[in-house]
Amino acid sequence: MADEIKIQYDAATLYARVYDSTGQVWNTSGTPAFEAWADGNVADYVISLTDQDSGEHLGDFPSDISAGVYQIIAYEGSGALSDIAVSSVGTIWWNGTSEETQTEYELNSYDPPTKTEMDGAFTEIKGATWDAGTDTLEDIRDKQTDIETDTAEIGAAGAGLTDLGGMSAGMKAEVNTEADTALTDYDPPTKTEMDDAFTEIKGATWDAGTDTLEDIRDKQTDIETDTAEIGVAGDGLTDLGGMSAGMKAEVNTEADTALTDYDPPTKTEMDDAFTEIKGATWDAGTDTLEDIRDDISNRVEMNVDHEVVKVSDS
Repeated sequence: MADEIKIQYDAATLYARVYDSTGQVWNTSGTPAFEAWADGNVADYVISLTDQDSGEHLGDFPSDISAGVYQIIAYEGSGALSDIAVSSVGTIWWNGTSEETQTEYELNSYDPPTKTEMDGAFTEIKGATWDAGTDTLEDIRDKQTDIETDTAEIGAAGAGLTDLGGMSAGMKAEVNTEADTALTDYDPPTKTEMDDAFTEIKGATWDAGTDTLEDIRDKQTDIETDTAEIGVAGDGLTDLGGMSAGMKAEVNTEADTALTDYDPPTKTEMDDAFTEIKGATWDAGTDTLEDIRDDISNRVEMNVDHEVVKVSDS
């Protein structure tokens, strides 16, 4: 085919330029190709048009251009930068060898899927285990409806689960069995074990009249009251029985010095000292001060009785 380019304009010399969708212009020189605009190549962008002596100018669309959609603009002149466009932007739908209408071009360009491709796509959408008896959109819709009904009945956070009476006898039996097993496996402390634990916590000398938490709380309250009265670093001790300020200062100084100089024994040292005092064979059952006192008392009584007997015999 020929004369695909048609321009109606009353002028002697016209030519056309062809642009692709990216705005590049067709260069007809050398190996024709689209390129970005270059001022030095303006003469190579010319596609000649022939005047038909009726104001109509015709020209062939370049056969080297591959199929696609292109824009055409006509210019008056012979290919200079100063040439003026004399037409609006025209569009040509080119199939690689001839011009087509837009509908023809789009239909010819459309590549519909084959049946095999369609089947493959549907299989991928459905999944390999899809079943026409259970997995159609209708089936899914019905299942969703059932789920929504059940969800509404269950309620938020299971608020609707007020009765499990619909469970089968077998299910109830299984629940009961599991509950029984759990209760059997649970090993709660006996009363004796609880009493022993409380005794251990309280201590062997605990007294219900003085050692309850209430008693301890009251003692703590008393201590806090006294501590508040004493004050930080003894600030509350404002009177030491009529002593002068100087005497108080001296007493405080000597007391501070004594406390600083005092080197109290450690617990280990105290234990060693008591062991040394008691002796290595000391027995808590026979050698306490009470035992010694009682033993001395008994010996004294025995001696007195003996002396009395001797006097009587005399």
